[in-house]
Amino acid sequence: MAKKQEDEAPAGSPAWMATFSDLMNLLLCFFILLFASSTIDAEKLQQISASFSKVSIFDGGSFSLTKGIAVNAGISQLTNMDNYVNSQGRNADGSSDNLSEIKEDKKQLVDSDQESKEMVDHTNESENTSSTDSASSDDSQSDSENSQDSNQQSQANQAASANAESQSEQSLKEQVAEAGMKQSEQMNEEIEAMLESSQISDQVGLDYSAQFVEISLNGGILFESAGVELTDDAKKLVNRVGDILVKYRNQLIEIEGHTDNLPYSGEYKNNQMLSTARAVSVYEYLIDKKNLIPANMKTSGFGDTRPKASNETAKGRALNRRVVIKIYNNLNSNQ
Repeated sequence: MAKKQEDEAPAGSPAWMATFSDLMNLLLCFFILLFASSTIDAEKLQQISASFSKVSIFDGGSFSLTKGIAVNAGISQLTNMDNYVNSQGRNADGSSDNLSEIKEDKKQLVDSDQESKEMVDHTNESENTSSTDSASSDDSQSDSENSQDSNQQSQANQAASANAESQSEQSLKEQVAEAGMKQSEQMNEEIEAMLESSQISDQVGLDYSAQFVEISLNGGILFESAGVELTDDAKKLVNRVGDILVKYRNQLIEIEGHTDNLPYSGEYKNNQMLSTARAVSVYEYLIDKKNLIPANMKTSGFGDTRPKASNETAKGRALNRRVVIKIYNNLNSNQ
C-alpha cells in the first residue's frame, strides 16, 4: 500500500513564531520598566527635578525649556531605542512584521525632539538677549544714579564750603569790630582827657564807633553866616583841637562839612559846595599850623544830607551846621 504523501510546509517562518516574538518583546519591555522603576538614584533624581525647575512661564502662556538632565536623557533614550529596534522584532529570515511601524514612530519622536531642541535654543537665545539688555539697562541706570548722587554730593559740599566760608568771614568781621571798638574806646578816653585839660570840652562834641572817634565843632562858632573863613575865636578852638590831632597824625583823619536845609544864596552854588568849602578851610588851617601829614587827611562835604537833629527848629538847624573831625583807629586807618 502506498504511503500518503505529506503536505508541503508553507514557506517562511511558522505563524506562532511571530506571536512568540511579540510576546518576548512585551515581556522584555515589561521587565525593563520594572528594573528602571526599582533602581532610584537620589542624585540623578535631584538633577532631573532641577532640570524641570528651569521651565519658565512667560506672558501669554508661552513657556521655555532649558537644556537639562531630563531633555538630554530623552535624547539618549531615543538613541538606545534605535539599537533596540535594530536587534529585536525580526523573523528568522531577517523579515520584520512591525518594523516599519516602529521606525515610523521613532521618526516622529526624533522630529518632535528636534523641534523641542530648536525651541529650547531659541528660548535660551531670547533669554540671553533679554538678560543682556536688562544688565545694560541696570548698568545705565546705576551709572545715572551714581552720577546724580555725585552731583548732589558735590552741591552739598559746595554749599557746606560756602556756608563755612560765610561763617568764617562773619566771625572775622565780628572779631575786627570788637577789636576796633576797644581801640576807639581807648582813644575816646585819651581825647576826652586832653579836651578837659585844654578847657574846651564844653565847646565840642565827642563820640566814637568801632571805626573812629568823632570830634564835632559847632559851625555857628567857626564861621559867619554863609561864610567859609574861620573867625578869630574859631582859630583858637581849631588850634587846640590840632594839638590833639598831632598825637594821631599817622592815622587817617577825615574832616567833614555839614549844613542845615535852609536855601543858600551866596558865592557857592548850594549847601553841599558850601559845606565842602568849610571843611577845606579847617583842613588848610591845620596843615598850615600843625605838623600833620596831608597824605593821611581827607575832606568831604555833605550839605544837609546827614542832619544830626531836626531842621524844623532853630536849635536843630544850629546843631546841623557843624564840622566833624573823624580820627580813625589803627584797624581802619588803611581804608
